[in-house]
Amino acid sequence: MRSPEMYSALVFCLALVLIAGNLEAAQRSVEMEEIVVTPTMTEKKVQKAPGSLEVFTRQDIKEMNAQSVAEVLEEATSIQLTRHCGRQIRPSIRGTGSKHALVLIDGRRISAGYKGYVDIGQIPVDLIERIEVTRGPSCALYGSDAISGVVNVITRKPPRETEAGVTVQYAGDKHGEGEEPLGRAYLGHSSGSWGMFLAGSCRTKEKWDQSGGDTDDGDKEEEGNIGGRFSFDFNEQHSLLAGFEFNDRELEGARHFRKRKRTRNSEEQRNSYF
Repeated sequence: MRSPEMYSALVFCLALVLIAGNLEAAQRSVEMEEIVVTPTMTEKKVQKAPGSLEVFTRQDIKEMNAQSVAEVLEEATSIQLTRHCGRQIRPSIRGTGSKHALVLIDGRRISAGYKGYVDIGQIPVDLIERIEVTRGPSCALYGSDAISGVVNVITRKPPRETEAGVTVQYAGDKHGEGEEPLGRAYLGHSSGSWGMFLAGSCRTKEKWDQSGGDTDDGDKEEEGNIGGRFSFDFNEQHSLLAGFEFNDRELEGARHFRKRKRTRNSEEQRNSYF
């Protein structure tokens, strides 16, 4: 004769199986296909988006340990990064030159800097949600400066719950040159209809000269940037989003100019609001 305890244990096990099945079904029900906006300026599933498309998510950036958009794009297909006059880092897609690769932030054109170039190193990586890289003729939607492709940096929006994080790293080579300490931090919080998300980073890279010549193989770089997003929800269908980005960068290194060794300094500050 079976005891009540045995029946209770059987019922309990069946209940666990049903709960596990319901949880698995619930998890499957909320899984959504990845949505992109860059190829057509409207929301499209990745499988239905025209042209050649590549997406780097926040998790991908974390696994790369990338400290800038430039370090992320080094892993992209058919993209070469060039540094113009030792200053701005620009992408060139499929060998067409950096003048024909358009860089956007949340679909917005950002103002050009030195010699009309836009530096992709000015955005804190903790502010990035994902990066969409589009190549091919579909980029003609954005004009003649997007003939080869578009790099669209999608930033994070204020979270529903408080989020915060800090990252500190240090690196240097065995010769004691090129030391590179860096720090990053972010904070997101929402209260009622209001929300905010702030992210910033600072980095110093010392100069280095592995060749032992008169000029430096690597400049001394000092860079700091910060970005923020602020939101206000009027209702479930309407909201207001505002934000800013600020970047401050200095470069110093020895160069040969007109047959003489000279110290070259470069300073740049950039502000962007929307």
